[in-house]
Amino acid sequence: MNLLAGKERDFSEFQPVQYVRIPFTAEKAIKKARIYASAHGIYKLEVNGKRPDMREFAPENTAYHKILQYQTYDITDYLHQGKNAIGVILADGWWSGRVGVSGDSCQYGDKKVFFWTQCFNMKMGQKK
Repeated sequence: MNLLAGKERDFSEFQPVQYVRIPFTAEKAIKKARIYASAHGIYKLEVNGKRPDMREFAPENTAYHKILQYQTYDITDYLHQGKNAIGVILADGWWSGRVGVSGDSCQYGDKKVFFWTQCFNMKMGQKK
């Protein structure tokens, strides 16, 4: 029960956590690799099963209608030539989750999205 509103809620606006796995193959040795990431929601990033930092709720709370923060991860040490995978756990968070005293949700939107781009420098001088 939402005590401030004085009515029952069914919480149907909440969405389950999503697990995303993005496999890829590095055909050559990688010299330097970065991921630039953000979300409408909150996320936790893994590269080949390891976390590039200890952040639990990225991006941090922000005024989404004005700015969307992004994070830069140096993932060079987590990659190897051959098969690799990026893993993401994506949740409602500040974007559309239940936030505040009243328990209102969908403060900014009702769909979760993970945004990312990658930049790899290969040992042979190639950029991807």
